[in-house]
Amino acid sequence: MYVNTAGGKRVECCSEESHSGGMGWLYTLDMVEVFATSEIADLPRIFRCGESVFFLYRLISQHAREAWAHFQSQSANTVGALQGFFAWLQSYKTLYFESLHPDAAPTTTLCRACGQHLSPYLTPTMSAPIPPSFRTFAGHEPLHSHHIQ
Repeated sequence: MYVNTAGGKRVECCSEESHSGGMGWLYTLDMVEVFATSEIADLPRIFRCGESVFFLYRLISQHAREAWAHFQSQSANTVGALQGFFAWLQSYKTLYFESLHPDAAPTTTLCRACGQHLSPYLTPTMSAPIPPSFRTFAGHEPLHSHHIQ
C-alpha cells in the first residue's frame, strides 16, 4: 500500500502488527523509499529495483529510514511514532521551494547551516549539486547532508 504525501513522495507501508490489547490492527513501516513523481509511472521497475534512479531521492530515502528509527525510539507506541514520522516527512514539501503560495514568487529552500540552496560539495556518486536533503527531527530545518554530524 502506498501512502501519498505532499510533494510527490510516496511511502510504502508493508506490514501489520497486532495491537497489544488485541483490538484491531496497527500499521507500521517495514520499508521507506522515496521516489520522484516521474518514476511512479514505472511501477514494475520500482517493485523490481526498490529504489529511485535519482541520487537525491535515494539520499532522502536513507534519511527517512533513519528518521523512522529515531521516531520509533522516541515514542512509546506505534501511533506516536507514525505521527512524528509523517510530520517530519511532510516537511519535504519544501524540498525545492520554501513557499509555493500562488500569489508570491517561489523562493528556494536554503540550508540552515550554510545558507546555500545547492550544495557546493560533490561526491563521486553525485552528478550535480543537490538541495538540502535532510530535515532535522525536532524542528524540520533543512540541511545539506554533509552538515549532519
